[in-house]
Formats: sequence, structure tokens, C-alpha cells
Amino acid sequence: MALRNTHFPIAAITGVAVYGICKTAKRENWTFEGVCGAACLGGFIGLLPDILEPAINNPSHRAFFHSLSFLSLFLLRNKVYDKLNLSDNARRNCNIALAGYFSHLALDFKSPKSLPII
Repeated sequence: MALRNTHFPIAAITGVAVYGICKTAKRENWTFEGVCGAACLGGFIGLLPDILEPAINNPSHRAFFHSLSFLSLFLLRNKVYDKLNLSDNARRNCNIALAGYFSHLALDFKSPKSLPII
């Protein structure tokens, strides 16, 4: 099982990567504040599954927020963005947050207990 000291930095790096991809695709300059913000957002959201479903006295704590079902929401994000009419900055921040969350599930998927379907 990946620990917080693994989830946070991997999710932070993932957040910065998504920030960079978004900025580069739009041919915009990266900013120091943007990189730091992406690292913080990605890193903290990467901890969210364990905050929502802590492993207190239960090593099999993984349920809906650690599931492949919840991960499928990632695939629906563009439809949600279109309905909400989000700005480019809001889309980028949502993508950073989703990537941070996804990194947590990807790390847990590789663990012996893997992820539940539901």
C-alpha cells in the first residue's frame, strides 16, 4: 500500500505535469505561482481518497472512493465541463485535481489489495 509520503509527491508531480501540458498546448508561459499551485492542488487532492476512507482499524478500507467506478468519473469529465461552461483556468484546475486523484488510485491499483470495482 502506498503511504502519504508517496501519494503526495507523486500527485504533486502529476499536477505540475498536467499544468505544463495545458499551458504548453495553449502556447502560454508557465508561471512560478502556477507551478506551485498545481503542485499543491494535485498533491492535496492525491491524499483525498485516504481522507474520505481512512484505514483506521480496517486494512480493507477501500470502498467507493478507491474504486474503479469512481475512476470512471474521470472519463466523463469533458461532458461535465461542457454542461458547466467552465473557463479554461477552471478546466485546467479540475484536470489537475482529477490527475492528482487518479495518481492515488493508480498507486493503490499496483498494491496487493488493488482496487474494488464498486
